[in-house]
Amino acid sequence: AVIGVWWLYRFVDWRNDQYQVSTDSIVDIYRRPLGAEVRKAAPIENILSMSHERIGIMGLMFNFGTVRISVGDRELTFEGVANPAMVQQEVFMRMDERIDVKRRAEGAQERARMAEWLAAYHRNAEDIREDERLRDEAELE
Repeated sequence: AVIGVWWLYRFVDWRNDQYQVSTDSIVDIYRRPLGAEVRKAAPIENILSMSHERIGIMGLMFNFGTVRISVGDRELTFEGVANPAMVQQEVFMRMDERIDVKRRAEGAQERARMAEWLAAYHRNAEDIREDERLRDEAELE
């Protein structure tokens, strides 16, 4: 009975853990069956390294393992996830998407800045031409 209760507690403890990967952040939530909760979150662009491992024969047979994500001085650990290689690939894909979105935003911002510079140049060029025309007319009179 004691082993059964211990096993049930461990299963519920594992089941309560959540790992979320969104377009801009990753969240690691540890929930204990009796109420304690620890939440760790980090922006995707701050990820320094990732690794995954499948431990033991059961991990290899059932394709379960751990994904470790290093973010700054912290490490987020996704334990007991199905297909850890696929989880790692998903995080890499989200990182690439985030980088692509930032590059496109920076490109659009740069194009807008260049358009403003060109518009200012043309306004100044028109003002200079108008000043020259007025000066030429004043000299002719």
